[in-house]
Amino acid sequence: MWSSLEIAKLTVAASIPLAVIGLGWWITLLTKRLEHSQWVNQKLVEKRIEIAEELAPMLNDLYCYFRWVGGWKDLSPTEVIDRKRRLDRTVHVNLPFMSPACTVAYDKFMSTIFATYASAGQDAKLRTTLTSIWGNRRADYRGATAWNSDWDGMLTDRAADRDELRARYTELMNELARQTGVETGKEP
Repeated sequence: MWSSLEIAKLTVAASIPLAVIGLGWWITLLTKRLEHSQWVNQKLVEKRIEIAEELAPMLNDLYCYFRWVGGWKDLSPTEVIDRKRRLDRTVHVNLPFMSPACTVAYDKFMSTIFATYASAGQDAKLRTTLTSIWGNRRADYRGATAWNSDWDGMLTDRAADRDELRARYTELMNELARQTGVETGKEP
């Protein structure tokens, strides 16, 4: 006849392998979840890098145009609007992959340089003037064709504030970097 002590010993001896199996199964499940999460995060970072690589050159073109630096003389107002449309499309198509802080910074930057929704069916107006102390858009334009006088109407009579423009551009570029895991705090 079995004593209760022998039954308890046998129960404990049998439950140890079952507990080890259960613990092993639980650890395996957690490991797989962690690996999947790391894989998803890696893919998200790769996607964000692709988005940043597509956006950065066009953003820099707009920044230069509105700051009157770099290649601003090479762009016509229609090319600036075209870049805005391509940027808007890329950002809006990729909203699920972008951080909220990055999309807010993008909207702030674009609001600084474009006057949108002025009237139905009209393109955004460029928050810049035809002339400034930095140049004359009509006289200095170096595009493939001559300056079109219709472009004058695409500009506003008030330019974006240069300091605000720099701050918004810096904020946006830093957010693009930050969402890919790069910590910044400096101007690009």
